[in-house]
Amino acid sequence: MTRTCPSGKRRYRDRIGAQLALAVINRRGGGRRREQRAYRCGACRGWHLTSQPARRNT
Repeated sequence: MTRTCPSGKRRYRDRIGAQLALAVINRRGGGRRREQRAYRCGACRGWHLTSQPARRNT
C-alpha cells in the first residue's frame, strides 16, 4: 500500500517496495517521464521514485 508524502509525492514504505514499483514502470515502458531510481525522503522517512539520475559526489 502506498500513501502520499506532505510534498504530494507517492510514498513507498520501504526500499524494496519502491524498487519493485520502479521495475514494473520500466517493464511497461512508454510515458514521457522515465523513473530511474528510488530515494529516501527526509520529510516523510519513506521512499520515492525520481526521473533524475543519481547524484555524483565530486
